[in-house]
Amino acid sequence: MPSSNSLGEGFTETDRLRRDNEALRRLISRLSEASLHINANLDPTAVLQAVVVHACELTGARYGALLTYDRTGGIQDFITTGMDPNQRELMDTLPKGLGVLGYLNEVEGPVRLSDIATHPSSVGLPPNHPPMKTFLGISVRHQGNHLGNIYLTEKEGGEDFSPDDEEIITLFAAQAATAISNARRHGEELRISSDLLAFVEIAPVGVTVIDAKTGDILAMNEEAKRIFGDLPNQDWEEVVPTFTFRRPDGREIPVADLPIVRVLTTGETVRADEVVISRADGIDITALVNAVPIYSAHGDIDSVMSTLQDMSPLQEIERLRAEFLGMVSHELRAPLTTIKGSTTSLLHLVNPVNDAEAHQLVRIIDQQSDQMRSQINSLIELTHIEAGTLSVSSEPAVMRDLIDEAIREFGRPHPEVTVVPEFQIDLPRVTADKQRIGQVLQYLLSHATRYSSAVTPIRISASTEDVYVKVAISVDNRGIEPTAPPALFTRIMRFENPDQAGTTGSDGLALTICKGIVEAHGGRVAAERGEHGRGVTFSFTIPIADEEPGAVEPSLATPLPPRREPVQGEGVPVLVAVDDPRMIGSIRRVLTRSDYTPITTFDLTEMDQLMEDENPHAVLLDISFPSTEHLNLVHSLSSDYGVPVIVLSGQGDDESIAQAFEMGADDYIVKPFSPTELTARIKASLRKQGASLRTNTPASYILGHVNIDYAGRLVTVHDGQVHLTATEYNLLYELSTRAGRILTQDELLQRVWGPEYLGQPQLLRAFVKTLRQKLGDDARRPMYIFTEHGIGYRMAKP
Repeated sequence: MPSSNSLGEGFTETDRLRRDNEALRRLISRLSEASLHINANLDPTAVLQAVVVHACELTGARYGALLTYDRTGGIQDFITTGMDPNQRELMDTLPKGLGVLGYLNEVEGPVRLSDIATHPSSVGLPPNHPPMKTFLGISVRHQGNHLGNIYLTEKEGGEDFSPDDEEIITLFAAQAATAISNARRHGEELRISSDLLAFVEIAPVGVTVIDAKTGDILAMNEEAKRIFGDLPNQDWEEVVPTFTFRRPDGREIPVADLPIVRVLTTGETVRADEVVISRADGIDITALVNAVPIYSAHGDIDSVMSTLQDMSPLQEIERLRAEFLGMVSHELRAPLTTIKGSTTSLLHLVNPVNDAEAHQLVRIIDQQSDQMRSQINSLIELTHIEAGTLSVSSEPAVMRDLIDEAIREFGRPHPEVTVVPEFQIDLPRVTADKQRIGQVLQYLLSHATRYSSAVTPIRISASTEDVYVKVAISVDNRGIEPTAPPALFTRIMRFENPDQAGTTGSDGLALTICKGIVEAHGGRVAAERGEHGRGVTFSFTIPIADEEPGAVEPSLATPLPPRREPVQGEGVPVLVAVDDPRMIGSIRRVLTRSDYTPITTFDLTEMDQLMEDENPHAVLLDISFPSTEHLNLVHSLSSDYGVPVIVLSGQGDDESIAQAFEMGADDYIVKPFSPTELTARIKASLRKQGASLRTNTPASYILGHVNIDYAGRLVTVHDGQVHLTATEYNLLYELSTRAGRILTQDELLQRVWGPEYLGQPQLLRAFVKTLRQKLGDDARRPMYIFTEHGIGYRMAKP
């Protein structure tokens, strides 16, 4: 510490401290001012330049430089101050961070030199570089990351840099590190934001952002502007009345049910909602709408982002496909009709006795034209099947009559083949397109002749199987050696036996068409080898006709597990989990036209929540490539919620199908499929579930003098009828059918009232008390007990 004499005559220790404090105050002030300045701007270039300038000002350096590194360690920026443009231009090469400059990368603290040339790491200055002797440098680091180095040379007055300069540059480097890191992060965010905006602007879907508080349209890309047309202003509430919004089936959508309004009012996320937008200029656009809320830091909905995918191109593709099919049908069938007419006339003109060879040639042309016409029809039908546009007009039909008619038609060109029909007694009617099912029977009977002989009859049987009628066409020819089964029901079928290779292509098409027709009815088709590989059985199933036209649920006389019943104007709710927006849009249209209410989602993680909230009657689950996760989901949906799960998949191999059924799938549809097939399969699954419930429900329940007739929904006590409300009966049904099994209060509330009444046990207590009063003394047996989970209810075992 210097003495008072060194401070000059008359200076005391207090004066020295006062002077040191004043110098420290000025230093802190300069450092604070420099820190504020470099943090006031987020532009990366401006921040780097400010760091160099203020570093020179704080230390009195004439020259300063800032060398920064990127994430890979390469030089990113080299910013200088003190050199005029001419000096910098004369330098052939800029410093590359070598020598003393590179030495800073190896140390964390500052490096102060009186003569830079005397340092062991010095490699000299580049040509035309200004002379520099004194040096002060420090590395700039932020949270362990080396951002770069600050270099300062030539202190004013020719003096060396002092320890005070070293201290202040150390403090300033920490501030500079934060400023550079923030500027880089801001620049990266701006770049990402710019890239995102550019992508949104050229995106093939319309994107709009609406302010939740003001209703102003904050952003709208070019595709959204094309869909909505010229908007009169940017206020959403004023824009909406200029449009008409409808469902694909024509029902107008109230403003409160629009996707964006639903997001604004409830905060829900809307996915794949198909909306027809009718503009004032008369243009209608069908769009698939997604909308999601964007929340502020306080948890409020700040804005709503929505996307609109114009489905018109897909509809145009479908229209062009239909036109192409019509053109092909006309262009190919027209000349064949002429050929057929000409050969028929020639057959009458050619004398079969005198011109036997000519007559035979004409007959060959006639037969080949018939075959070619059949193949053209098959190709067109196959295209309809693959496009999902195969038309099936189903109505109640008697399968026995269809089979008898098919046998008669088949017998005309095949008098040498014996067909033996076998029918189950009291065979129920089926729902079928009579002409197309007759076509299937003809194809399968014709193909069965390949495995039969003159002494081997073809057997055709019909019997019930679940909610289907199963038709089987069998050939048990033990005189034919076992062979490898052909690739049945594929478009092109190959036979290993050369004797069978006549018209393999047409056979393959025919069997593929059979498969498409049967699946369009909601059934399945199969082929199996007989015992020891001899013979073959072709089979297909057709749904049994409803007892009441249009019914998709079993009779309400049988109590069913409570589900949300459709309100007036709604269809049966079906949950659709598909990851392809185009596919989910087409499925939505198909279900809506068939009086189902689709509940759609892309996210499999929200399946449980949707099952709880929506209580769907069936689930369509798209698993293009079945995985363990998908199969476990099938199992949980089937076992936990007791609803039919229909798997949609692109995998049609036996192993994938078998795995899905083993995990609880009710049905399995291989893509592509027709709309008729999809609705038929859903209907069949719902019918099958209803039949299963009727089978598993006991006919009655007797407890002392209490008798419950489930089929008639009748309750009697001492042979006298007890009138129960619908809720009382549902509660009694739940308690009695699960006699001996404890049901928690939430289980009963869920089953009898619905999820909205969970947590209200007072309802159960009141209704249990009412039931005990109405059932009388026999209800003294325990109807409820207490468990660790709350109140559990049960009826005693009869």
